[in-house]
Amino acid sequence: ACAIVLLVIGVGYNFYQSHSEANLVYREVWAVRGEKLLVLLPDGSRVWLNADSKLTYPEQFAKYNRNVTLEGEAYFEVAKDKEKPFIVKANGINVQALGTSFNIRAHKDDKSVAVILISGKVKVDDGRHEAYMKPNERLVCNLTNGQFEKSELHPNASYLLWRSNELAFYGESFEEICTMLTRMYNCKFIFKNEKVKQYTYHGIIKNSSLNNVLEYISQAGGINYKIKSDNTIVIY
Repeated sequence: ACAIVLLVIGVGYNFYQSHSEANLVYREVWAVRGEKLLVLLPDGSRVWLNADSKLTYPEQFAKYNRNVTLEGEAYFEVAKDKEKPFIVKANGINVQALGTSFNIRAHKDDKSVAVILISGKVKVDDGRHEAYMKPNERLVCNLTNGQFEKSELHPNASYLLWRSNELAFYGESFEEICTMLTRMYNCKFIFKNEKVKQYTYHGIIKNSSLNNVLEYISQAGGINYKIKSDNTIVIY
């Protein structure tokens, strides 16, 4: 049996049976918009689910592997087991680890899958290419053209930051950032100025309340905004 630790209200789970791997019984756990969730897997691995994300995993892992499926964003701390590789399947991308800490962002409506390695080693593949990652690296897998793009993070800059209510931007467009904020804060954006959707931003925001994030972006230049009482944000 496995334990689930609920950090927030409003999460859910389902059970279903698979006929592909010795009739494993699978569990689906999800965090709704605006909330987060910690999941303890059968092998002792821990997974932090970000808002609007779902994790699917067996109640007991198969004999030769530990496969889970992610829709959304999650941070993994994987228990070591050299005999049974741990594989996260996310939007057609496989991330394999033996014992490591990493973050994956793979929402089904995103155009890419982003992997950040904190410690250990992982292999990322899409069935055509594969790449090995070292700590403090970020790999973006473009789902449109199939290209992998790797970049190096600053040492000790563990960009897990959504876990501690901080955010890191790596050149995402303002439109992509608004999609992220919609998931995190269960809000809605209305654009009066379509041009600002393409603006891009880099940086780290601490204490990332919705107000703080929008104020940071506003001060960085390019947008004006107004937050309405129904949690709708109008962008000018």
